Amino acid sequence: LTGGLCAVLGGGAMAAGGDNVERPQGVVMASTTAANAHSGTDDGFDEWEQDTTPEVSDPLERINRGVFWFNEQADRFVIKPVAKGYDWALPKPVKRGVSNVFDNLFTPVVAVSDLLQGNFQESAEDVGRFVVNSTVGVVGVFDVATGWGLEKRREDIGQAFGAWGIGSGPYLVLPILGPSSVRDGVGLIGNY
Repeated sequence: LTGGLCAVLGGGAMAAGGDNVERPQGVVMASTTAANAHSGTDDGFDEWEQDTTPEVSDPLERINRGVFWFNEQADRFVIKPVAKGYDWALPKPVKRGVSNVFDNLFTPVVAVSDLLQGNFQESAEDVGRFVVNSTVGVVGVFDVATGWGLEKRREDIGQAFGAWGIGSGPYLVLPILGPSSVRDGVGLIGNY
């Protein structure tokens, strides 16, 4: 091993003569600091050395594990093959159009969520975006509204619940949709 590598791994380096061991100043300080931490002396880092990992409560763990297993199987045997076939069969402009249609269909949910959060201006813009893309954009195939200054927003009913002060609740794995929380899971009912 080279002297520098020995210094890093072993805490010292062989001097040019080969017999003497010299320690770089930084390594001595780090070793001294580590020794002080273990000897109980105050080095000013006591609060950082405590384990601050929060305890995670997952009261739905058994259900979540079962749904996670189901999702893995569905993804492996159904969703991924269908997605690969879709990706292979359709050209990018068609895929973009399909994506735009689904985004457009979700826009009224975004408008309601904005309204429930008290964001009246954003809600009105979402309604305008929906009208423009549904008419001029041919049922949403083309995203004309973005070019007209009506930007796409991502809001959902779960966010409205959060704005009202409803806590997220425990971790929840939803079939097909994946990880969520109880609040957002209930909000999905309003989304669809």
